[in-house]
Amino acid sequence: MKRYLVPLLAVLFCSSARADEESAPVIVLHVNPVVGKNQCTAIDPLCNEVVTHGEVVDDSPDASYTVYMMANILQGDAIREVELGIWYIGEFDDANLTEGINVLSWTGCSDSETPSAEWPEKNSTNSMSFSSDVCQNRPASPAELTILGNFYVTAYSSSLMQTIPVPQNGTYTVTGCEEEPIPMSWPQAAGWIAFGNRSEGQGVNPCYFTPVKASTWGALKKSLR
Repeated sequence: MKRYLVPLLAVLFCSSARADEESAPVIVLHVNPVVGKNQCTAIDPLCNEVVTHGEVVDDSPDASYTVYMMANILQGDAIREVELGIWYIGEFDDANLTEGINVLSWTGCSDSETPSAEWPEKNSTNSMSFSSDVCQNRPASPAELTILGNFYVTAYSSSLMQTIPVPQNGTYTVTGCEEEPIPMSWPQAAGWIAFGNRSEGQGVNPCYFTPVKASTWGALKKSLR
């Protein structure tokens, strides 16, 4: 588990600009209030609307969230497939959570997926695919994000959450309409989120490498419908 912490911390010292070219793909995690139904269509997110921080149970009466995992190629291309892993701080003693977040469930939003048997446990993996029909209706904006799915999360104490390369083989790719997998640069392409007060900061939006607090909902109020 700890092998992913050092690269994650390195993200904090990147410049405020994108580390890669602006056409490089990214994976974004977004902290949203709990969405009870129609999770895959309840929000219509853009890169500048991403929230990377949430409160924990001790500091908030409601510390449960729908955490969206989304992808963007930043060149107006549609997403056909993404292959990656997930990592977070969530330690259990038998059935009792002792530290971090409890990931209670996953709702996939792609047309098909091939999760590992452990998904969505930490260090588990998933491959999510969309049909070729998406290429007939490409994103209207280069900043538009494609929703891959979402986690139902309760944050009991301070924690971090981030996508990672597949631990078994290092695969961390996104495929667009050209149907050639594009290797993503990790950790630069990997957005991460923080819950509670973390010395590492309040998360990173890889579209811009800027943290956003959950108290700044602004345009995200539309996601509450």
